[in-house]
This record gives sequence, structure tokens and C-alpha cells, in this order.
Amino acid sequence: MTRIAILNASPLILLGRIGFIWLLPKLFPASILPSAVFTEIVAQNTPDTLTIRWEVDAGKIIVQTPTSMNVQTVSQVCRKDMALGEIQVLALALDLQDQKQTPLVILDDLPARKTAEVLGFPLLGTLGIIIRALRAQFIKKSESKQIIHKMTKIGAYFDTELIQEVLRIIELTNNNTLP
Repeated sequence: MTRIAILNASPLILLGRIGFIWLLPKLFPASILPSAVFTEIVAQNTPDTLTIRWEVDAGKIIVQTPTSMNVQTVSQVCRKDMALGEIQVLALALDLQDQKQTPLVILDDLPARKTAEVLGFPLLGTLGIIIRALRAQFIKKSESKQIIHKMTKIGAYFDTELIQEVLRIIELTNNNTLP
């Protein structure tokens, strides 16, 4: 059974802007986008939002609204500065957990990531997507480094130590084996 991935805005926007959004449905055939995240992305009305909308229209990414009960639950345990989209990502994860599924939450924002950890959800960020794509042989080592460079060039902020660790992992990755 394919694990369901619940996506926040930043991985979609970053990968969309540099032309690598196609990695998401390849890596996560069962991908859900919370309705608040979809609204946030579409409101930007940029070329990358058209690509994201196409993925949704093609059924590669499903837009879903979480239950209000789980939105309230997450709102009670999260930091007050978390955005509605991040809250909905975690609320959808709770909805799926209620259905006896263990979704993967894909978030970059640190407070949201910490809340996901507290709630016990498996977690991945945009840089983790790049590593997975490399290991799945959807991209090459040189391409994975270029993706990271392109993302930082368009304004993505990742901790310097984190980038160095990811680059080290990329160098050590043998595309035929997973650690």
C-alpha cells in the first residue's frame, strides 16, 4: 500500500518555481493538498501556481479539507504563529490516522515540523524530497545539487548546516541502495 503524503505550500512552490514539481507525484502517488494550502498557492497567480493547478486538475494531487474537529485539536497544540495551511496539513494527518493510516507530512517550517514530531507523524521536507528523488533514480547527483542551488537562488532559506549535511548525504548516496 502506498503511503499518503500530505503537502504544505513551500515544497510545492519551490519545486514548481524551478520546474521539478513532477517529482512529487512520482515519489508520492497518493498526495493530498489541504484546501487552505491550495487557496494560498492559487492566490499567488504565478507561473508555478499554474503548474500546481495542472497537477491538481490532472488528479495527481488531491485537494481535501480536514475535519473541523482535528483542525481544533491541532490549533490547541501548535504555536500560535502557525499558518492555517500548516494546521490543515497536520489536521488531515490526524484524519487519516483516525482511519488507521500513517501519512507522511511534508513541511519545511520549523514550528510546524516540531508540532508534527510531537504528534508523532513521519516527516519530510523539501530537501528530503530531493534525497528521495536521487535514491529513487529520478534525478542524478549533479542534478540534485543544482536543484538545491536553484532553490536557494530563488530565495528558499535552509540552515547552512542542514544544506551541508544534505550535500554530504548526496555525495554518499549510491542510487542502487537505501541506507
